[in-house]
Amino acid sequence: MRSIHCIMLSLACCSSPALAQKVFDGSWKFDAANAQVPTKPFGWTIAGGMLSCDTCTTPYKVQTDGAFHKISGQPYWDETAVEIVDPMTVRQTWKKAGRVTDVTTSTVSADGKTLEWKDTDTSAPSGKPLESSGTNIRVSAGPNNAHAMSGTWRAGKLSSIADESVTIGFTSSGRDVTMTTPAGYQYTATIGGPAVPITGDLANTMAAITMPNPTTLIETDTRDGKTVATYTFAARPGGKSIGMTYYDALRKTTMKAVAARQ
Repeated sequence: MRSIHCIMLSLACCSSPALAQKVFDGSWKFDAANAQVPTKPFGWTIAGGMLSCDTCTTPYKVQTDGAFHKISGQPYWDETAVEIVDPMTVRQTWKKAGRVTDVTTSTVSADGKTLEWKDTDTSAPSGKPLESSGTNIRVSAGPNNAHAMSGTWRAGKLSSIADESVTIGFTSSGRDVTMTTPAGYQYTATIGGPAVPITGDLANTMAAITMPNPTTLIETDTRDGKTVATYTFAARPGGKSIGMTYYDALRKTTMKAVAARQ
């Protein structure tokens, strides 16, 4: 989903004039399937005609009547509709400024231990729907008489994701680095310079780049002046891959992955 796009964006922007041509310039693909995903539980309660997300960065409650309802305080959406498809399945649709940006269908297994999700992200500037799917693993059950999706979960495996979501390209010129993605996100940032807007990001996220040493690149993302994420990249010997550590400053979770040169 959007978190994957942000990871791709940050990889692209984090290069230095000295290293870009040799190590970072070109096309890279993020290996999402083998990423070390966060282990912090997340979840919802769906009962009494309401969905409550107390573990969300900005907690919210919304009716589960299938209609769109306004929700405040969410950076990437301002309306959502929750539909109870059946006792094991829930479909949630998000909108931003009247435009559908995401649809996720989640189905709990018969034994209640896993949750399979399928997502269609239409928030990218290109306008092309980006498909992904995966599983979550149950951590705790929800209250009695709640929908099967209730309770807490941790991220499992990513089964599939569109190539456009995990492919980036970037070029450098002096101290400036220009990033582009097939999904349409882009920006030009200066090493050690001020934060710049990420074109196409619906939450108006800004990115700033630093380089503490010749093989380490750090991107700091901010929103309304507040740090929301940091990305630390380590160039690996041979120039064929880059190690990445992503820290979500809002959820206080960490993810590690590798991007391979294409």
